[in-house]
Amino acid sequence: MVGFTDSQKVAAITKIFHDAYKSSLSLVVVDDIERLLEWVPIGARFSNAVLQTLLVLIKKHPPAGRRLLVIATTSERDVLAQMDLAAVFSSEIYVESISTVEALQKVVRHARLFDGASEYDDLFAALGDYLGSRSFSIGVKKLLLLIETARQDPDRHSRFMADICAAC
Repeated sequence: MVGFTDSQKVAAITKIFHDAYKSSLSLVVVDDIERLLEWVPIGARFSNAVLQTLLVLIKKHPPAGRRLLVIATTSERDVLAQMDLAAVFSSEIYVESISTVEALQKVVRHARLFDGASEYDDLFAALGDYLGSRSFSIGVKKLLLLIETARQDPDRHSRFMADICAAC
C-alpha cells in the first residue's frame, strides 16, 4: 500500500476484511503494522484513519458461521500499546532475536538453504570461526531475508557469509 492515501488504505483494508468474511475460515496477516499506520518516532506521527479502521475491524466479530484469525507483526509493541491497538489482540507471542550460533544453525537448516550436509558443515565451521565467542543479535525476519537473498546467488555460501558477517 505504498503510495496509497489514507482513504485508499482504509478502503483496501476494509475490502480485505470483508473478503475474509466470505470464507468459513480465513486468515489476515498484517506484517509490520506500524509501517501500515505510517508511524514515525520523530513527532510521533501516524495515520489515525488507518488506526481507527484497524481497531474497528479487528474487534469486530465475523458473521455467524465464519471464523477469522488476524495475525500482526511489529517491532514496536510499546507503540501499539500507546495506540490501544495491542489490546484488541487476544494474545501476543514475543519472538526473541537470534543470539547463538546454535539458534542460527537451526533457522538456516530449517530454511533449507543448502542441499547437502557438507555445505552446512562448511558454512557453520566458517560461522563458528568468524563469530567465535562474539555476541551478536539478529532478528528472525532479517535472517530469513538474508537466507532468501543467498538462495538467489549461485555462490550461496559466500553470499550468506558476507551478509551474515555484515549483519552481525
